[in-house]
Amino acid sequence: MDFNPRFWHRRFTQQAGWTSEVRRYILQTLRIPAHASILEVGCGTGAVLSHIYREGFHHVYGADIAFSGLQYARSRAPHRRLSCADGLSLPFYDKCFTVSLCHYLLLWATDPLGILQEMKRVTCDGGFLVVLAEPDYAQRKDEPPALRKLGELQNMALLSMGAHLSIGSQLQDLFEQLNLADIKVNMLKPATPLPSNKQEDSLEWQVIEYDLRQLVKQGHLSEDQVEQFHQLDAEARQEGKRLLHIPTYFGWAQVV
Repeated sequence: MDFNPRFWHRRFTQQAGWTSEVRRYILQTLRIPAHASILEVGCGTGAVLSHIYREGFHHVYGADIAFSGLQYARSRAPHRRLSCADGLSLPFYDKCFTVSLCHYLLLWATDPLGILQEMKRVTCDGGFLVVLAEPDYAQRKDEPPALRKLGELQNMALLSMGAHLSIGSQLQDLFEQLNLADIKVNMLKPATPLPSNKQEDSLEWQVIEYDLRQLVKQGHLSEDQVEQFHQLDAEARQEGKRLLHIPTYFGWAQVV
């Protein structure tokens, strides 16, 4: 499965839904006014930006290195302010945003600290850096036991694609290295057994399959083995026994 903006927008929208409650909580806790300028680094197809816009924050900006995702975002919201840019070299002046945020981005960054440094640079004094979700795949839990191997294989595939599996648990340290103030880091609510939902199950499996196929290409896994895991995953979901818990962290800190 190549990068398909339509498919990945569905995935990014799903992820934005997972963090909608904590996103609203953070913006309310920080008392961010509706007229504040908000930048999302790694905005993808604009799923999170759309949520924020609908919640009344209309001065929103996005930056992403993938032009195809931005094209899709612009096709859905032509008025959106989007820039094709590397997060390590943002095309914005110093101190021009009230809030700079990211969402499942540091997991894939070649230099997570460098990304946060750039976000700090473009955020005004007294403004905030917000990390909405970064996972710790190294501490994942897969149930039932027959699917623990699937978790190990997906982690192996993520590593082969350059992911930082433990980035979530490193968030506190990253903030501290930037000399930020009022650092707050916490974890999203733990997962519960997943009820079977045909649409959600299909989307979740397509993402897992995308990762596993990296191992198929490398000769570490066969197509038959991927299908066997698919069947085990589907059966566990139908029986209400599927649990996939990946500790996921969020946090914020103030620029001083």
